[in-house]
Amino acid sequence: MTAIEIELGERLRKLRSDRRLSLRDLATHSGLTASFISQVERGRASPSITSLARLAETFGVSVGQFFGPAP
Repeated sequence: MTAIEIELGERLRKLRSDRRLSLRDLATHSGLTASFISQVERGRASPSITSLARLAETFGVSVGQFFGPAP
């Protein structure tokens, strides 16, 4: 796990939590699997740009929201 993967996972989990979505809800809305999203949140998988774009679109944020200075 890299620091980037861990930070990205934390930001993803916070977005999901803030919107009160379960892993299954986010999976349904994004077209990704709950297992994959869980792995990303735990820093155990690196999402592709396409997966990040799907997640960002689901949350109504830019892909950049997952990187850079904390919001």
